[in-house]
Amino acid sequence: MNSQILASAAVIGVILMIPAVRPIQSQTITSRDTLTGRVTSTRRIAVRKDQGALYRRQGVGGGMMMSSDRLRLDSLAAEALADRQRLDSALAAASSASARADEAARSLVAIEDSLRVVRGELSTVNARAVALGIALNDSVARLGSDVRGINNRWNNGSLFGHSGFYIGV
Repeated sequence: MNSQILASAAVIGVILMIPAVRPIQSQTITSRDTLTGRVTSTRRIAVRKDQGALYRRQGVGGGMMMSSDRLRLDSLAAEALADRQRLDSALAAASSASARADEAARSLVAIEDSLRVVRGELSTVNARAVALGIALNDSVARLGSDVRGINNRWNNGSLFGHSGFYIGV
């Protein structure tokens, strides 16, 4: 069964290929001139008057180059030079940007150092303020106890601490 399917597929492929094959004679693009017997092309190439100026001699060696190719080479060289100049200016801009970034980084480090010093001084000042606050609270508490003691003595009638000394009115 499989061999029959394979054989029929091969036959169908060959049948489909037959119209694609052309005789070799129809593929040639030349024809034979009947008077001179020369082989000539059946395809015609358009020629313009200005095409004669496209060729010129180059240097002593006699090498030929089309002037349009020379112009194309000159324009490519000019574009390459312009690209090189743009690249150089971009590299200079990148270099100056890198220098500015380095300067900014140095400034940032200096600012961070200054902030570190200020934070240290601020913590010292905060510690001193806390210590002074505690000392002030102790002083106020002692003064308050002294004032209460004097007030108690005055209220109890003994200004001199019951020492036996008194003032009579």
